[in-house]
Amino acid sequence: MSLFRKVIGALFITGLAVAGTAWSAAAETEGIPVERVYCDEDTVCFFTEPNFQGHQSNWSSPRNPDCDAIPNAPARSIINNTDYPWAIYERWECDGDPHWIAPRSGERYVYSSYSWSG
Repeated sequence: MSLFRKVIGALFITGLAVAGTAWSAAAETEGIPVERVYCDEDTVCFFTEPNFQGHQSNWSSPRNPDCDAIPNAPARSIINNTDYPWAIYERWECDGDPHWIAPRSGERYVYSSYSWSG
């Protein structure tokens, strides 16, 4: 095998290794795409860890606009699979500034949240 082929082969393998490492690091920081996380229709899903990881708690068909505690609080990521926006709060009893979760969307990282309202 010629020296040229050896060099090209080594560069190709090195390129694959670097590309694989970059893809792996991106997957860890970006987390799971919200489309691939299971959350029933008309349900708000709370996760105890960022990137839709940790313990998952589901609240089916929420229609209550009043303040309520987030199940298994604090939530660190949320999927809102309803037609309504929901506000989450960093404090109990919906105290402080709300962070709104849009309908049919997910937030892969939120500050530790303890309560929510519609």
